[in-house]
Amino acid sequence: MLLGLSTIVATEGIHALSAGKLISLSEQELVDCNSKSVDQGCEGGLMDDAFKFIIQNHGLNTEANYPYQGVDGKCNANAAANDVATITGYEDVAIDATVGYGVSDDGTEYWLVKNSWGTQLGEEGYIRMQRGVASQEGLCGIAMQASYPTA
Repeated sequence: MLLGLSTIVATEGIHALSAGKLISLSEQELVDCNSKSVDQGCEGGLMDDAFKFIIQNHGLNTEANYPYQGVDGKCNANAAANDVATITGYEDVAIDATVGYGVSDDGTEYWLVKNSWGTQLGEEGYIRMQRGVASQEGLCGIAMQASYPTA
């Protein structure tokens, strides 16, 4: 579900910057309604394909109106038609341009990543993921195919 989360968080962020209001968007709509032949629902996919879906779908509904179930489901067309935030495009970039980072007290470098379970877990909804690991892809593939949406 990292694909859905990263796509949703990026879309929430650009919407907040352009509209002045942060709203929680529906990961489940992306899982259910983005064609399984393009992305694989809960099994992942590519952010660029998810951004294309959001553009073609004319946006996404809120998390409250199309809540996360944690399983692949059938697209709820009525809920999916109620779009509250959209994007106009996306850009592929280096990971350093899209994710916050820092250094812990013990000198370990980390990426600051929003989790998908809300502010109750992690550090007010964020986790620290070690950066500078030996793998070019980064820990859990975080450094692969970074992109962000445009308003």
